[in-house]
Amino acid sequence: MLLAHADLTADVVVGRHVVVMPQVVLPHDVRVDDFATLASGVRVGGACHIAEGAYIGAAAVLREMTTVGPRALVGMGSVVTRDVPGERKWMGSPAADAGHAPLPELMRESAA
Repeated sequence: MLLAHADLTADVVVGRHVVVMPQVVLPHDVRVDDFATLASGVRVGGACHIAEGAYIGAAAVLREMTTVGPRALVGMGSVVTRDVPGERKWMGSPAADAGHAPLPELMRESAA
C-alpha cells in the first residue's frame, strides 16, 4: 500500500503487502521485500535493500547501498550507516544494535 505523497523514482521494486506511508522517499535501485513497513518520513539512499518483514520507524534515514535484514526493526529517527542484521533492532544516530527484535507469534510461525 503506497500512501499519498510517497516518492518513488527509477527502478524501485516494492513487494507484496508492503506499507509505504506518507513522505517516504525511495530513490533509484531500491528493493523492498514482502511485508515490510516504512513509516512516515523515511529517507532511503539509492541501491538499498529492505528485506521481508522489516520495519523502518518514522523519519529514519538509510545510507545508500545498505541492507535491512528480514524482520529487523529500525527505530524512529535513526541514521543507518551500515547493514542491519535480520531479527535485530537498531536505533540511534548513528544506529547501533539494541538487541533482539521480538517477533509476534504469527511471524514466528511463518519464519519457521
